[in-house]
Amino acid sequence: MKKIILLLYILILYSHLNSVTLILKDNVIIEANKIMLNDIVKNNKYLDNILIKETNSCPIILFSNEIIDILFKNNIYDTVIIGNSVKINSHNRKLSDQKNFNFINQLESIISNYINSNNFKIKIDLLKISPDIDINLIDESIWILEQINYDLEKIADLKSVKLTYNNKIYDVLIKIHIFSNIYISKKNLLKNEIINPYDFYIKNIDITNLKSIKDIVTDINETTNYQIIKEINPTDFLRWSNLKKTALIKNGDDLTLLLNKDMIEVKIPCIALTDGYNGQKMKVRLKNGNERIGKLKKIEGKFYVEIN
Repeated sequence: MKKIILLLYILILYSHLNSVTLILKDNVIIEANKIMLNDIVKNNKYLDNILIKETNSCPIILFSNEIIDILFKNNIYDTVIIGNSVKINSHNRKLSDQKNFNFINQLESIISNYINSNNFKIKIDLLKISPDIDINLIDESIWILEQINYDLEKIADLKSVKLTYNNKIYDVLIKIHIFSNIYISKKNLLKNEIINPYDFYIKNIDITNLKSIKDIVTDINETTNYQIIKEINPTDFLRWSNLKKTALIKNGDDLTLLLNKDMIEVKIPCIALTDGYNGQKMKVRLKNGNERIGKLKKIEGKFYVEIN
């Protein structure tokens, strides 16, 4: 068993040492209509400065999953990208484009304040303003939004807002995009299994048109101690409706206390005094009446309360 673990460790370490880590910049300004790899990442020492994208319109946002797809198409694998996205502007952008970006960016910032999470990024398309107005003239404005109470689906369905400028009210038609990480199952996951992040791969997409977007898990760290209550098939999105938070150990259950000290391991029968969740502390009582607090841990299919 120790040899197998050592072999796995060596394989993981080898894979890590042979991967290239790229750190995305937050914002960049390009001179031409070509976006190169070195334009958007910091300190690239190992990869060729390949073409990422050609564009005649800025600003644009490139997400990490898009960049990984482009690297794959250029036969560049084993790459780790740190950072979710990079915003790209151009010195060559027309004045009208610059004004339009600032104008919409202001609304994006306001609506983002209605989303009570850092897991989402708002992007807005401006469709129409009535009555018609040259948006380059708008230097100061007040957006009027109905209270949407952090409701993600109401934000996704928002089709129009009002704008006050020079004491006149304008109707603004918009299309909202909400970008977020989703978690896609790599394999068939059965009922009562505990969620394991390694069973999923991450993809950053526009979730606006997905069904029941509030039901989609956008941060797998929030699923700790959740069990699957409905079978998940390969390529399925991870959804809250498939999960249920449940105690792995109930108050009064028989359990084993695992004491590790000075390279000595001692196992002592005990009784749970609280419900237990994987990786969290719980209280137990030994047969002699003493009470101890340890961390619930699953080892080779069995649960222990571990004290170091």
